[in-house]
Amino acid sequence: MKRPALVFRTFVFFYILFFLGKELPKTFCLAGHTVESIIEEDEELNPAEGIGSDEDIIQSPDNMVDPGSRRRKILSNTNGLRGGKIFLLIVADTNDGKIGKSVKADVRNLTVTFMGHVPKKQLNMKVLSGRNVTKQKILNTIKQFHAKSSDAMVFFWSGHGAYDQRGHFFKMPNGERLYRSTVVKTVRKQGAGMDAVLSDCCNKFVSLKEVPVAFEPHWPKQISPLFNSLFLKTRGLVDMNGASEGEFGFGDPNDGGTFIKPLCDYMAVNGNKSLSWNNLVAQIRPKVQAAFEQVTKGISVEAPHGSGKQTTQSVRVWHLPPGWPPRPGGGNAGGAGGALGRYHPEVGDVIVEVNGKKIRTRQECIDAVNSSPEIMVFVARGKQSGKRFTYRTRLRSKNPRFGVNLSDTGGDGAKLTQLSKGFPCKKCEWVR
Repeated sequence: MKRPALVFRTFVFFYILFFLGKELPKTFCLAGHTVESIIEEDEELNPAEGIGSDEDIIQSPDNMVDPGSRRRKILSNTNGLRGGKIFLLIVADTNDGKIGKSVKADVRNLTVTFMGHVPKKQLNMKVLSGRNVTKQKILNTIKQFHAKSSDAMVFFWSGHGAYDQRGHFFKMPNGERLYRSTVVKTVRKQGAGMDAVLSDCCNKFVSLKEVPVAFEPHWPKQISPLFNSLFLKTRGLVDMNGASEGEFGFGDPNDGGTFIKPLCDYMAVNGNKSLSWNNLVAQIRPKVQAAFEQVTKGISVEAPHGSGKQTTQSVRVWHLPPGWPPRPGGGNAGGAGGALGRYHPEVGDVIVEVNGKKIRTRQECIDAVNSSPEIMVFVARGKQSGKRFTYRTRLRSKNPRFGVNLSDTGGDGAKLTQLSKGFPCKKCEWVR
């Protein structure tokens, strides 16, 4: 006799969905795990790719790769791990005509990785893509996360990016610039004890006056040691990008970005280990370079602003938790070596680029420094190794702004002949 009541409840349920559905965000449930998406009303889902008309990411149990095949027994030795939650926001510019396919692969790699390491009850994941990739929607979505000090907040960007006089930014499909510093500031306000802002995009200089160009997851019973160590036991801020100043970022339509793919591979291989962010950065840097070389094999890549051929892609680290960077072993604190920190070039090094502009002569360097904004990024070629090193410094408001003496090299840059103590030339941040 309970059948009429069941029919009535079913009718009421669909009646509410019909009249209220257009006012509510679409929420998709995967094996008990909630992935919330804000999608267009007329969007049709493509179960073959798990992408809804390139407007938003829809995870489908039928199209995602089993993460169990990529893990290495990550579930052993997990007793006594913390029970905090990981709040994950993936923002992907899937509508871009040039990198859209690669970006979709990034989303697949990231969802596979996190679902393979974190139990469903400990992972709150949202994905924004397509026309929903706007400055306001991104910031509003971050603010919807209400984390505790025992939780971790993770932000991923896959799309276009660059840096200007104000710093690194993510280029929105409508041309707006969402500055990395704004994302970091907003993420840090959500209350998590561990915050991570990670991105796979270009890092070339673009003036403020210019416009820059699925699976059925086998949910682990406990969070993997690696993710517990990186996100729940570590406190502080992680902020990094897949390319350094003056470099393009790259992606493969099948494998995804040359930063996110090595990152996910690292997590798959090391899931059963409690490792630090220092270890992660050290291990994936050569993998990113190898991925760059593979994607660009057989082609010549012109670096931004005509500064020659791009032969490297280097992970750019703005911030890691306390303990980063380790003090470089041997040698002095300047020149070609050391980790991210307060270092400087040496006498004999040659400045070949300032704020993305190629430097050929002493006078060009002087003019570039005098016209530079307060934060100046420059590239110097080491006098002994011949390798190029990128530095960033904060210039003085009055002359001398940089505090160096220069000489000509015959059209191949401006040679440093003196660095004055106490000036910005001696207080540089070594980018790469």
